[in-house]
Amino acid sequence: MLEPRSTSTDDDLAGLPADVTGPPDPRLVDQLRLDIARHDAPRVLSWSGLLVVVFSLVSFLIDRTGGFAAHAADISVGLLMAISGSVLRRPSVPPESIPKAFAALTTLLVLAFLFEIWHTPSPLAMAYVLIVMCAFGAPTLEWRPFIAAAVVMAVASAVVSSTWAGDAWLDWVLASVTALLISAVLLRARLRSVTELAAATAFAQRLATTDNLTGMLNRYGMKVHLPGLTSMARRLDQQVFVVYIDIDGLKAANDRHGHAFGDRVITTASAAVAASVRENDLVARWGGDELIVIGFGAAPDAVQFGARVHDHIAHSGLNLAWWPGKVSIGTAAARPDEQEIAALIDAADDDMYRRRESR
Repeated sequence: MLEPRSTSTDDDLAGLPADVTGPPDPRLVDQLRLDIARHDAPRVLSWSGLLVVVFSLVSFLIDRTGGFAAHAADISVGLLMAISGSVLRRPSVPPESIPKAFAALTTLLVLAFLFEIWHTPSPLAMAYVLIVMCAFGAPTLEWRPFIAAAVVMAVASAVVSSTWAGDAWLDWVLASVTALLISAVLLRARLRSVTELAAATAFAQRLATTDNLTGMLNRYGMKVHLPGLTSMARRLDQQVFVVYIDIDGLKAANDRHGHAFGDRVITTASAAVAASVRENDLVARWGGDELIVIGFGAAPDAVQFGARVHDHIAHSGLNLAWWPGKVSIGTAAARPDEQEIAALIDAADDDMYRRRESR
């Protein structure tokens, strides 16, 4: 038998924030951040690596001073980045490892340029270092690998410039720190954008799966949640049940007392149904005057379930002189592998009509 629950219908929207104007679920933010990192970081690595290889080769062709060996480190790191970007695109790569890999590879690129500057100071290599320092934060999309990479870059830059004469070392250190701070600002701005996108996604999901009037799942929302419920029923070797509820006399209430009162009838009946089911059961507004409950385990007794719903309606404060406060209820149950959910809903609907006609 179903045990009543006292929670509101919003609890049926598992995984969605209770307040669409508030912050999104942190799990949704993290998932979206990792999805974006998986999409962006490998491509940035691949294209950046190829650009490093191309510019290094062009630089070698223009100025052959020092020979090819002077550019070997840059070209090697560029190729490594391009190859790593292709590897990180594979679905088998854990998404949480991508920000760390991206930060490590961009750090390696900066160290390669600094190694070149250490031996032969080059304004072009110095410009490359500052560009990478400014740009690597946004694609990283995670603070810890960013901070670790920034510390390594800053220390390496200070070491390389420590032997420079005059104030050149101080100018370089200030430029490096400024570039890293710009990168941090870009990372923060992008993370805020991800949070805002997650909130918009959650809001859109809520609108798509929720009935605006009752706050319950709508027909689409029920279909979204059903695979999880049926999967749980199979794991527990339980049958799935459907309770089909039709609000009696809604059209007459609308015609006689207006649609505002009719809406109150719908919300009152919906709240009564939601208060009469278990915590894990799914409740949805299936149509204009139709509600359904889907859960796993033994099907509830239609008479007892109806009595609980009618009791909640009787104590709701709604004017029952304008509406009789009655609903018609039908039930059906079967193993999820034995009968499709759509057929089970039809069977509960048929049972509801049989019970109504027999009254």
